[in-house]
Amino acid sequence: MRFTRSVPLALLALGAVVTFACGGNDGPSQFGASEEETQSGNGHDFGPVSPTETDDGGGGGASPGCGNSVVEAGETCDDGNTESGDGCSKTCQLEPGYTCAAPGTACAAAACGDGIVAGDEDCDDGNTADDDGCSAICRLEDGFACPNAGKACVATVCGDNKKEGTEQCDDGNTRAFDGCSPTCQLEPTCSGGTCTAVCGDGLKFPGEECDDGNTRDGDGCSKTCKLEPGFDCSVVVSEPPDALTLPIVYRDFLPNGYSGTIPAGYGAHPDFQQYNPGLCKGLVQSTLDAENKPVLKNGKACDADKTWITSSDSYRQWYRDGLKNGSNLLVNQRVDDTLTLAKRADGSYVFDSDEAPYSVGKFFPIDAKGFGVESGMRDSSNAERNFHFTSEFKYWFTFKAGSAPTLEFRGDDDVWVFINNKLAVDIGGVHGVVTDSVTLNAAKATELGLADGGMYEITVFQAERHTSASNYKLSLRGFERARTECVSVCGDGIKTRTEACDDGAAKNTGGYGKCNADCTLGPRCGDGVVQAQEGEECDDGNLVDGDSCSSKCKKPAGGPK
Repeated sequence: MRFTRSVPLALLALGAVVTFACGGNDGPSQFGASEEETQSGNGHDFGPVSPTETDDGGGGGASPGCGNSVVEAGETCDDGNTESGDGCSKTCQLEPGYTCAAPGTACAAAACGDGIVAGDEDCDDGNTADDDGCSAICRLEDGFACPNAGKACVATVCGDNKKEGTEQCDDGNTRAFDGCSPTCQLEPTCSGGTCTAVCGDGLKFPGEECDDGNTRDGDGCSKTCKLEPGFDCSVVVSEPPDALTLPIVYRDFLPNGYSGTIPAGYGAHPDFQQYNPGLCKGLVQSTLDAENKPVLKNGKACDADKTWITSSDSYRQWYRDGLKNGSNLLVNQRVDDTLTLAKRADGSYVFDSDEAPYSVGKFFPIDAKGFGVESGMRDSSNAERNFHFTSEFKYWFTFKAGSAPTLEFRGDDDVWVFINNKLAVDIGGVHGVVTDSVTLNAAKATELGLADGGMYEITVFQAERHTSASNYKLSLRGFERARTECVSVCGDGIKTRTEACDDGAAKNTGGYGKCNADCTLGPRCGDGVVQAQEGEECDDGNLVDGDSCSSKCKKPAGGPK
């Protein structure tokens, strides 16, 4: 078997294509179907054969030779096994929606658009149009489910607690950072900053042989993220996207001493609008807690006579939902949103609140959300704004030694960046605009405990606590995220689902009864064309005995039937 291993795909930076191959080669059967593939029925038929469809053969039972890769009397196919559901039934009868090109080879879908889900098809809505849920090659399209063959597909709803279509998960909500993303895609599982593999999330972890972003067998990377024979699976560095739109969670607070209307059940928070002592490093502990949240170290870290944060309990409420104060009142409202980072000429991805739709000093993303604008809280243009909120942003990346990726942040007020659960940027306090950054060079990577090829989590915790300006800039450059891309290898002697045959490069020579160099079937008995030079007397497009042309393309004795 041929296996190839993946190395990180650069999502934010370009890299080299690297593949690793090991192992030998499985011997092919007729037209290249290995025993394993014949049993699984993952083949494709590129020929024109379309015999009359038959069911499972009723109660007649199988012929003595069913499964011997020879179409005999009473059989309409023989794919070398006696299993139903793969196109040729346990009694060697052709199943609806399938065509079987040659004995001993896997059957395949007869045609996309015939209203029957068969072979390698995900769906079949009875047409070959794109953008209606089921594509022109009968693949499910994002945002759709196709529960009934031959009928129109329906839109899926992320957050309805029903995993449908291409959704990788659906936990009944559209919240970020709970394992299932707001678009119903799997999120990495990270404890202590270091992430572990979730098969199918499209992130290749060191412990996975592959991860191509789905849990489908037969495409090179299996549903359990194992490499499959017959494919080259490697990193293909493609052009990075023009922008990254990523989840961000805001938590809205009402300021201390607020004189405006406070909704029933809610209370103001003492850490917002009460303190304005300036920049202070050392307010939080150097590692996140068991829930991946920051912990207050000392609310008076920079001056015993000044207070930056009231208490550990008040700080605990900044980045958690549903907590109450001593008066049994809720202290925040959660707002799930997105942050779009645009690609710059240097390859970095940047969100900058100095640019449209915001402007300098006016980063107010939840004016129309949460509690809305706050009475009496005005910016430099005298407009009422929502000034008091925190934000939580996560990004997952594969660390590549020597790449030295850089994260830069500019903003006010508090900002803490944790990488691998460890504090990497500390610009806490209530202050004007401050810029800081971290570059993951060799020394910093050692300090943060990063290993080459490991998958890690970046979390940016920010707070806006005081009038009269708000700024936020985040820049990511050189970070990578690994995934697997697989392509079928024609000529390796292993027939995959995208190949009609594969006898190996030396035998894929084309000609009668042979496999072509591009892994399509050559001229043969059963292709509907009489090749008299090859001894065919007839060819009715099937391999069934007992009709006008035998399975050997010979006319029956005594003349046509």
